[in-house]
Amino acid sequence: MLLGRRQEQQELARALASAREGRSAVVALVGEAGIGKSALLDAVAADARGMRILRARGIESEGAVPFGGLLELVRPALAVLDRIPRPQAAALESALALRPGVAHERFAVGAAAVSLVRLAVMWASGNILLVNHAAESWRFAYDGTRGI
Repeated sequence: MLLGRRQEQQELARALASAREGRSAVVALVGEAGIGKSALLDAVAADARGMRILRARGIESEGAVPFGGLLELVRPALAVLDRIPRPQAAALESALALRPGVAHERFAVGAAAVSLVRLAVMWASGNILLVNHAAESWRFAYDGTRGI
C-alpha cells in the first residue's frame, strides 16, 4: 500500500482500465527524486495482469549510452523486428547497436520504435503497458539532446 498517493493511484487505475477497453492513455509522473514515482510505477505494473509490459528503468549510470533506454524498453518486442519495414528495422538495429550501422536518422529510429510497439501489441495478443521510470535521463546520440 502506498500512503498518501490515492489520487495518483486512481489516475493510473483509470489509465489501465482505458487500455483494457482498447483506448490508449498516457500518465506522466513528474517530481523530485525520492517521492515515490517508481513505487507507483511498480504498483501499476503489478496491477497490469494480462498485459505485456515493456519497461525501462532509466539507470542513471547508463544515461550516456545512446538509445540504451530505448533498447531496454523494446527488448522483449525485438522478436518481431523482422516484421517492420526493412529501412526502419535497419535504423533501429543500428541505433541499438544490434548490427554495424550508419549515422542515426532520428525520424527513422522513432518510426521504427513506434512500428515495433504497434506490432508488439498484435504479438502480445492484447494490451501493452509501457513503463519508463526515468524518461528525462534518456540521452540520444544524434545531437546530445536529453529527453524523449
